[in-house]
Amino acid sequence: MERELQSFEDELRQDLIRLAELNGTGIYRPALVSKAITRLVFAMAETAMDQPPERQAELMEQMITMLRMIITGTQAMSGGQVLRD
Repeated sequence: MERELQSFEDELRQDLIRLAELNGTGIYRPALVSKAITRLVFAMAETAMDQPPERQAELMEQMITMLRMIITGTQAMSGGQVLRD
């Protein structure tokens, strides 16, 4: 499982760097950002699977907000630059 998570993290890191450069938004420590996102999504998905459908929608909204917080935070911390790990 750890190997699969690291693979997702590596791919996401590359995508985040590419998007930050393309959009000029910057990113601070993209490897750590991709790890935070990947681990959050997997943990939330695992939790959601054990919940009734009406609770799953609420968890999805919470996850979307958390992801926005992570992205907004990394962009703010970067000062508009791509600051690699």
